[in-house]
Amino acid sequence: MMNRKQIIFFSFDELIKLYLGLYFQEYGKKKGVEVISKIQASKKIQVFITRIRIEKLNPGDAGFITMVNSIPYFLFSKGETLGAGALLSIQQWIDQTATDTFKLNESTIHSMVVETIFRAEKTKANLSGNLTFFDKYYKILDNAFKNSIAILSGNDIEPCE
Repeated sequence: MMNRKQIIFFSFDELIKLYLGLYFQEYGKKKGVEVISKIQASKKIQVFITRIRIEKLNPGDAGFITMVNSIPYFLFSKGETLGAGALLSIQQWIDQTATDTFKLNESTIHSMVVETIFRAEKTKANLSGNLTFFDKYYKILDNAFKNSIAILSGNDIEPCE
């Protein structure tokens, strides 16, 4: 398993963007668009988002991943697909609540995104010994973090892979 510590240095928007970018890279545009369409078409997700908006509720760290896992398409999917669906749902919720007066603070949303990623990672075991999707994701975060530190400190470094 790769180092997870750098995850705290990224905004929730960056974590979602990097995750979904890797997902599209690993599984292709067709699969990515299929996941997006399943989330956008899901009545369960829309009802959930509407309820938490109307009642001004915090969906909690497991709210979105639990809801996405109840959609038949995601029920037996890989952890990375479940994570992509949950992160897309969180993004949909963020977009829909952009003009709401009641909003969760960024720290709470960050925690929700991080826990969603960690929960998605735990849904499946990797027995092949190869780098998993999540290992690759943490490596991307680690490299981005190292490059940022180098830029801030004024050191010239070779770009990380």
